[in-house]
Amino acid sequence: PVFHAVAVCRWCRGRFTRIYDSQWICETEACAKRQIAAALMRSEPKDGESPYLYLPLPVQVDVEESKVTHLLLAGAAGTSKSHGARWMLYKFARKIPGFRALLLRCTYDELTKNHLQYMHADADALGNGAKFSMGTPKVMTVPHPDGNHAMIYAGFCDDLSDIPKHIGAEWDAIVPDEGVTYLPKALNEITARARGSVTGRENMRRAGYEPFSRIPSNPGGRAMLYLHDHY
Repeated sequence: PVFHAVAVCRWCRGRFTRIYDSQWICETEACAKRQIAAALMRSEPKDGESPYLYLPLPVQVDVEESKVTHLLLAGAAGTSKSHGARWMLYKFARKIPGFRALLLRCTYDELTKNHLQYMHADADALGNGAKFSMGTPKVMTVPHPDGNHAMIYAGFCDDLSDIPKHIGAEWDAIVPDEGVTYLPKALNEITARARGSVTGRENMRRAGYEPFSRIPSNPGGRAMLYLHDHY
C-alpha cells in the first residue's frame, strides 16, 4: 500500500492509504467504514474505477455532521477544503429535495479557478440529470423525482456593492470559501441568511438537518481578526 507522507487520521491518528490512485482512506477499519458510510457513491462504476464519487476525509465528515450552525474550518492550504466543501453541497443536493445553497469565493477569478472550471465535469459525474449552467446565475441543478430540484448557486463577493446580491434570498447552506479574503461585513450579513429556503426547509428538517454555514479558510487575510473574534 501507498501511505500518505504527512497526513494522519484525526480520529485515531492512523495512516492514510491511497486507493484508486487518488483517494485516501484510514488504515484503521472502524475509521475506514465511517469514511465509506459518508461517501457519495457512483451510480455505475466502470471496471477498475472507484465506486466513490467523493470519499471524504475524517475532517470533512466532521464538518458535514457538525450540529454547529456557523462553523469555521481553518487550516493550511492544499488540504482539500474547497473541494470538500463543494462536494458536501452536492451530497446535500442529492438527498434533500428543494435544497438551496450558496457557494462563494471573494473574486470571480478565484471562483473560476477553484470551482467553476470543475462544475461541468462534476455534473457529468453526478449523473441522473445533474446540470451546471454558466449563465446568469451560475447554478448546479440536481433533479429530484418530485420535481422539487436542488440547486447550488455560485457567486463572488469582493466589495460592499456585491453584498446585496446575496442577502435577498434565504438559504439552506452557505459556504463562503476562503473566509479570510472577504470583508467582515460580507461574512456577517451573508451567513445570517442561512435560515432555510422555502423549497428545502421542511425537507432539511425531516432529514435531521438545520440551515448552516461553513467557512473554509487559510490563515491570513482581511477578515482574519473577524474570524478569530467570532469563531
